[in-house]
Amino acid sequence: MKSIKVVIGGEEYSLIGDDEELIIRSANEANKLINEIKSKYDKELPMLTITTLALVNSIETMEIERRKLEEEKKYLVEELDKMREFLIHYIKQNADKQ
Repeated sequence: MKSIKVVIGGEEYSLIGDDEELIIRSANEANKLINEIKSKYDKELPMLTITTLALVNSIETMEIERRKLEEEKKYLVEELDKMREFLIHYIKQNADKQ
């Protein structure tokens, strides 16, 4: 495990993890979300409110992506089932011809 220093919302944090690049990207994304909320809304909002809004926005985005992934997974399973049925039917038809 490695300690990585990052700045999020103007505060420096020491984060611990194995994937330094992932930690830095995540911290940068968190900082970007916080800065977007600060600029979009009243800059005088308490930092707790700003970070809470950033967290909720981030989780909402993750949930949307999770739903998309589940839909894609369902579609792929359905398509694989169709292929399997086709192959079973094809094999049965050709086995009868031999």
